[in-house]
Amino acid sequence: MMTSPTYISFLIRVWREGDPDHPEITGDWRAEVEHIQSGRRWQFDTLEDLARWLVDPLTAIEGESEPGGAER
Repeated sequence: MMTSPTYISFLIRVWREGDPDHPEITGDWRAEVEHIQSGRRWQFDTLEDLARWLVDPLTAIEGESEPGGAER
């Protein structure tokens, strides 16, 4: 098992999908998290999945398991 890094940083992108031809109809929220140090990325279909992942992101970084989102 790897030791936890002293410092980690993430870039979190959040957007709402929609139809450009019908801006009055809003779609679902999507999210992506990028671990800056490694470049690994996870995508989330709901904000709830993102929130669950954020509880313990070190689990995914250290490779013990894949919480919530789909890694790409």
